[in-house]
Amino acid sequence: LLSVQAALSTVLLVGAMLFVQSLRRVEGLDLGVDVDHTLMVKYDLSYLALPSAAMDALYSQMRSRVATIGGVERATLAEGNPYRNGRAVAVGTPLHDSNFYWHAGVDEVPMEAAVDSGFFTTVGATSLQGRDFGSMDVRGAPRVAIINEPLAKLLFPTEQPLGQCIFLPVRGDDIGGDCVTVVGVLHGYWRRTILNRAKILVYVPLAQ
Repeated sequence: LLSVQAALSTVLLVGAMLFVQSLRRVEGLDLGVDVDHTLMVKYDLSYLALPSAAMDALYSQMRSRVATIGGVERATLAEGNPYRNGRAVAVGTPLHDSNFYWHAGVDEVPMEAAVDSGFFTTVGATSLQGRDFGSMDVRGAPRVAIINEPLAKLLFPTEQPLGQCIFLPVRGDDIGGDCVTVVGVLHGYWRRTILNRAKILVYVPLAQ
């Protein structure tokens, strides 16, 4: 009986040690967001049926008001939930057309999400290489994008991705598009779950 208890105690001890090690690895993951200080609120005002310009102005006003709430350091906007939603887009380069992903053995195309200026700074994405979107990234200005590390390695395996040209469809289209400059590479981002860290993602300014 004592030997059985000792064996069980050893198994439980080993199991507990493995759990602690796994917990420390998860805590050490770069999630690309400060989960302890970031709150996401979802709202849909489409039922108001406002013109596009009026809707944009209303969302901007709401963001400004939220930023004045006590304890709020920064506020930003995103189209839907950028951690879960988005649209599939065939991102190309001067060397890669829309069929590149299948030829490369990749079974998906990048997912695109639109976020507001200062989004990654607001959520605490400290591993962003390059720059965040800014107030100058508006409609009519040169188009820019931020890509995540898996997409950067796929499209530019031996080159510096910052400043590179990618062909990105305008919002509402699936293929084609003009040259868009990569201004940032995001490390440590995930999609849907923290274990799904190999997804290829591209982010565009909400104002463009």
